[in-house]
Amino acid sequence: MRAMAEARIEHIFNCSEDTFWNKVFFDADYNKRLFREELAFPRWEEVSKEDKGDQIRRVIEIVPKMADLPGPLKKLAGDGVSYREEGIFDKKTRRYKVTIHPNRLSDKLFIKGFSPSLPVTTSASGSTSLQSRQRSSASAECWKSA
Repeated sequence: MRAMAEARIEHIFNCSEDTFWNKVFFDADYNKRLFREELAFPRWEEVSKEDKGDQIRRVIEIVPKMADLPGPLKKLAGDGVSYREEGIFDKKTRRYKVTIHPNRLSDKLFIKGFSPSLPVTTSASGSTSLQSRQRSSASAECWKSA
């Protein structure tokens, strides 16, 4: 048996696609400050990043900040929750595919997603503005014992 959940989130950023990918998403210093200092994550580390010409491969390890959890969730989380994110960015399609490997239930929980970017077009004039639209979609499958 398996249960599946899907989510889609859309954001509009006040910057070009190039700025978003190069100065925000793939900027390790920016992300360290964002996740460690602003969001108080105990860990955000870029383990590897390789530019292969037509794609960028990146691996990050994350320990998110955890608030007080209800008893059943606290038992499930144990000593803490962390995950490893492995992603591939296709420079031509401007699409980031990601697989998440959680430290708990990794044999039962499978999370994958993708995030394409699109320039924002002003409908009245048909011109492209200095904004980009990020549409992130993710799915999680949880395998259960029969």
